[in-house]
Amino acid sequence: MRKITTLIAAILLVVGLNAQKVTLTFKVNMQPAIDADLAWFKQASATVWITGDFNGWDKPSEGESLKLAQVSGTVIYTGSIEVDANTTVLFKTFGIGDDVATWDNGEWTGDPNREAVLATSDLTVEYNWAEKPVVESVDESALASVSMYPNPVSGELFINGLENVSRITVTNVLGQVVKNITNVANVTSVDMSQLEKGIYLVSVVDANNNVKTVRIVKQ
Repeated sequence: MRKITTLIAAILLVVGLNAQKVTLTFKVNMQPAIDADLAWFKQASATVWITGDFNGWDKPSEGESLKLAQVSGTVIYTGSIEVDANTTVLFKTFGIGDDVATWDNGEWTGDPNREAVLATSDLTVEYNWAEKPVVESVDESALASVSMYPNPVSGELFINGLENVSRITVTNVLGQVVKNITNVANVTSVDMSQLEKGIYLVSVVDANNNVKTVRIVKQ
């Protein structure tokens, strides 16, 4: 029994060591902070930081929070981290004006977090300071019966509960719509076989524009 336990532990260690890594790059345009005349950003010592679930939400400028570097001659700040492939990273951007760690100078208070959905290749996320990501309004009860399987998928993705659905879209991690099905009367599945391996967002929309989105891994 001890040998089996040791073998399993060794396998898990090898798998962990061999987990594919990808580079996530952040590029934030700080022009809105200038336009808003933010006091902290006017200070000569102003710095811009990223923190999120990739570092346990360390306080900006502490721990493993990421300090962004200003691109020379611009108001663009950028930096990169290495994360596991096929993961979703939640993060937020903060400012430090006087070299004192603080949560006060965030883009906004509370939700939503920013989100980066990674597949098996490097990803760059570009955004404007304080410009909130769009969060679609979802009536979960309206589309509660919709389910998708298998996940991960290599061929046909079967979808149940499409009685009230008027459209199905499949979007890649770059935000590009790779499939758009508007006639779903006789649809029971979506062919994913020709899509590249990675993460896709499959959304179903009803006549009232309620949306249900499921994260699907294509193998």
